[in-house]
Amino acid sequence: MLPFYAINGVFNTVLGPLTQNGIDMAPTKSEVETWESGCMDLTAAVNSWNTMLGAELVSFNSLLTQNNLTPLKIAPSAARSAPSACTFVPSAKR
Repeated sequence: MLPFYAINGVFNTVLGPLTQNGIDMAPTKSEVETWESGCMDLTAAVNSWNTMLGAELVSFNSLLTQNNLTPLKIAPSAARSAPSACTFVPSAKR
């Protein structure tokens, strides 16, 4: 599983060339495949992070408490949600 910063780099490989050459051009097949792959990586990372902050953190903190160690306190952050779909669907031609 890729960390969030690496997923950001994947998306930059798609958007970087488009911003240099003009964003009004359609993405290539390779760019679409890269975006879809990055989207799936992002979905996996978000789901894993949410799992870790839920049940896994509670279990880990329980072990820390049992061993007289201070439990981890993670401040709430913005809601993390995975994309609803990772399939690129081009807009209809006008």
